[in-house]
Amino acid sequence: MLRQQTKDHIYSLSDSELLEYVLTGLRMYEPDAISFARAELDRRALPADKIASLRPAIVEALIRQDVHNPPERIRVGASTSVVCDGCGLEAPLRHVTYREHVGAIVLRFPTVYQGSYCRKCNSRLFWSSTTTTFFLGWWGVISFFVTPANLLDNIITFLRSRSLAPVPLNATRPQLDAAASARLAPYQRMIEDRLVAYVDISDLAREIAPLAGVTPGQAWRYIQPIIRRINEVPAPPQDTRRGFAVVVPASNLEQTTDSDIASIDKDAETNNEQRERDGTAVPSPFSGDGNRDSDPR
Repeated sequence: MLRQQTKDHIYSLSDSELLEYVLTGLRMYEPDAISFARAELDRRALPADKIASLRPAIVEALIRQDVHNPPERIRVGASTSVVCDGCGLEAPLRHVTYREHVGAIVLRFPTVYQGSYCRKCNSRLFWSSTTTTFFLGWWGVISFFVTPANLLDNIITFLRSRSLAPVPLNATRPQLDAAASARLAPYQRMIEDRLVAYVDISDLAREIAPLAGVTPGQAWRYIQPIIRRINEVPAPPQDTRRGFAVVVPASNLEQTTDSDIASIDKDAETNNEQRERDGTAVPSPFSGDGNRDSDPR
């Protein structure tokens, strides 16, 4: 519940201060306060050219602030996602877990539905999992005791989720079109830095969206391929043919050919034969000859 003092403070802000309040977002303010500030900004109906003229200076100041004092973690409310895991709509969500259980005398078939769901998908999952468990969950000794626990857990979860706001009539699946991508592109470096710092993806989407002038769902979809690209960065190649992992610098890969490696191998064998003739051969620490702990020098 937003305090009246906070509402009065937002009412008293000038147009530029109100826009800065909204763009600052979850760095400093609670989700309820940001929502109220957005509603007040919409009520004032500022001309688009005025918002466009005020936005760059505010965004630049926020970027400088983040560089010198990056937030450890963006605060969020109860929702852990911005897109429903069931229908894909951008709507108010709640992270829930529903358990479905089917007993078959000596076998059990449990199923867990876990994710962030809108109010409509929440109801659908509850009735589906609870109805199946109620009629098919009792058949078995262990199932007879597991079923009532699952039913009670589902009912409690469902009742707690009733406070979730309904899905807006104009809710849509976020589409990342070329215009949204172009607005988000200047913030890619910031996104990568946040991901390296293990900031939650959904939190990051809510932070970046007002800066770029897109919806959190569009920002969330923009972040997904960046995560995949970061996770798919290959490890440095290794040459393990001699028993030791030798890291080969990427800059040298194109300069080193098979003939170079063969030449190095031949030189090494020649040097080893010369040492054997001189009686100074060095036994391999991993061969059967010589002492592994001996100092080759």
